[in-house]
Amino acid sequence: MNGSLRRLSWASTKVLEAALDRRNEILEVVSSSADPEETEERIRDMLDVKVPGVSRAVLEMQVFRLTATEREKIAKRARELRHLLRH
Repeated sequence: MNGSLRRLSWASTKVLEAALDRRNEILEVVSSSADPEETEERIRDMLDVKVPGVSRAVLEMQVFRLTATEREKIAKRARELRHLLRH
């Protein structure tokens, strides 16, 4: 995996991790938005997403990812990618 792909993967993982930490707010945004485009824009703003397409990953995240075990897997992957970027 090259450096720019690692950075993209790390950014995506960090946004997913942040979304999981703020899952109640994310669900509120989803349920109160008029359409998917508005939802994606609001999530992008809420999570301060800079990388195109990453907020869409939050919307496409499956509900089972909200479990504690799945959240820990995402956090572990973020740590691994951060380590790879440093070396």
